[in-house]
Amino acid sequence: MAELIIYALSRLSRFKDIFEKRNIGVYPFIIFWKRPSAKRLSGVGRGIRLLINAYAFIGIAVLIYSMFIFYNLVINFGLVEIIRKVAVGNVTQVKSPLVPVVPGVTIPFREFIYIGLGIAIGVVVHELGHALVLLHEGIRLTGWGFGVFIIFPFAFVEPAEDEFKKSRLISKLKVLSSGVLNNAILAVLLAMLIIPPLATSLAGYSVVTITSTMPGSPADRAGIPTPSIILTINDTSVKDIDELRSYLMPYVNKSVTFNMTLILPNGSIGNYLIRKLSNESLLGIYITQDVKELINAGGRYIVKDPPQLPLFRLAFWTYIVNYSLAIINAAPLIVTDGAQYINELLKKFLGEDRGGKVSNAIQIFTVALTIILLIIGLLRRV
Repeated sequence: MAELIIYALSRLSRFKDIFEKRNIGVYPFIIFWKRPSAKRLSGVGRGIRLLINAYAFIGIAVLIYSMFIFYNLVINFGLVEIIRKVAVGNVTQVKSPLVPVVPGVTIPFREFIYIGLGIAIGVVVHELGHALVLLHEGIRLTGWGFGVFIIFPFAFVEPAEDEFKKSRLISKLKVLSSGVLNNAILAVLLAMLIIPPLATSLAGYSVVTITSTMPGSPADRAGIPTPSIILTINDTSVKDIDELRSYLMPYVNKSVTFNMTLILPNGSIGNYLIRKLSNESLLGIYITQDVKELINAGGRYIVKDPPQLPLFRLAFWTYIVNYSLAIINAAPLIVTDGAQYINELLKKFLGEDRGGKVSNAIQIFTVALTIILLIIGLLRRV
C-alpha cells in the first residue's frame, strides 16, 4: 500500500523532480535507489586484490560443482528413476526430487514471509558478488542500487554490456560464478555457525501434539480432543516422538490402560484413560512434533512460540533458499548464470554459430526436464 501511495505521489511533477534528483525510482510495489556508475575498486591494496582474485577462481570451481549437483539430482534421482518406475508399470510411485514453492500447498503460509526474506537476502548477497568481481576485473558498472519490492529488499547491478562482451573469457567466468559462490558461502555459514546453536536452544521447547484420532481406536473411545499436547503418559514425561515411541513399544501386544495427561485446545489440563486391548497394536493417534513454549498460568497453559523461533525459521529458510539459489543459478536454465557460463564456453571453443546452437539445445533440454520434474513434484503434494 505504501509503495502505491509513493508511486502516485511520484507522478506529480513536484515530487517527480525530487525523486529524479536523488536517483530514486518508483513503480507500483517497487521503490529503488540507483547510483549512476562505478568504474573500479579504489583504495584497495595488492593483498586484497589477490584475495579477490582467489575468491573469483574458487567461484568458478563452486559453480561447476553446483552444476554437477543439479544434473545429478535431475537425471539420476529424477529422469532415471522415472524411467525405471514407468518401465515396470509402477507409474503411481513416480516421485520428483524437485518441488516448487507454493504457499498453502507445498509449504505452510506462515513460512512464506521467512522464505521471502531469505530470497531477498540471497539476491542481495548474489548481486554483491557480481559487483565485486566486475569491478575487480575492470568492467564498469553503469548502475547499481538497492530497493524494496512490497516488503522484500533487493539489490541489482548493471554492468556495461559492451565492456563485458569484450572482456577475456576467464573474466566472464569469474563474474558469472561470483553470485553462486556468495550464495554457497552464506548457506555454509548458516548451516555451520548460526542454525546449530539456535536449534540447540529450541530443543527444550519440543512437544508432541495429537492432531487427530482414528475412528474406533482406543484414543477415539477415550474421547481425546484434538489438537492436544501430551504432557505425560503414566506420569512419564513426553518431550518428543522418540520418547513416546520408546515408552509404548513394550505394550504393543498387551492389554493395558494408559493415563495420559494433556494440554487441551483451550489450555486447560485433562487426564484421559486410554484402554488398549491385546489385539490392538496402536493407540490410534496421529501426532506431530512441534516447538512450543508452555507457560503454566495457574492450572491453565498458555501455548506460544519460543522467542527465538522466528530467528531460527529465518536462518533455516535463508539457508534453504541460498543453497537452492546456488544450485539453480549454476544450472543452464536460459536466464541463469549457468546458462551464460555454458554459452560463453561453448561459443569460445566451438565457434559462435555452432557453440550457440549446442548451448541452446542444452538449455532447452534442461528447462524442459526441470519443468516436468516440478510439475510431478507439485502433483505429488496436492
